[in-house]
Amino acid sequence: MTVFEKGLITMGGCAVLTDDALWYAANAHFGRGLLIASIISIVALWILYSTQTLSPQTFLGASVVALVGPPAIASLAIARFVHRWKNQG
Repeated sequence: MTVFEKGLITMGGCAVLTDDALWYAANAHFGRGLLIASIISIVALWILYSTQTLSPQTFLGASVVALVGPPAIASLAIARFVHRWKNQG
């Protein structure tokens, strides 16, 4: 079985076993969280760039954290949201 077949089976199973309202609410929640976290990281990087107090290597590390941080934070928030949604009913 190829990776594509495994992915198709997994996605099909998830689609059959889930609630459409949950997916809609989860996507909306994730989108809001990702947008807010991204704006915060852009502002933080702009402040770091404006002050230029970091070395280039440290600034590069902070940039990577700013790129990885928002999706990670939004993913944790959506996991918590889905867990609460499932436990409500």
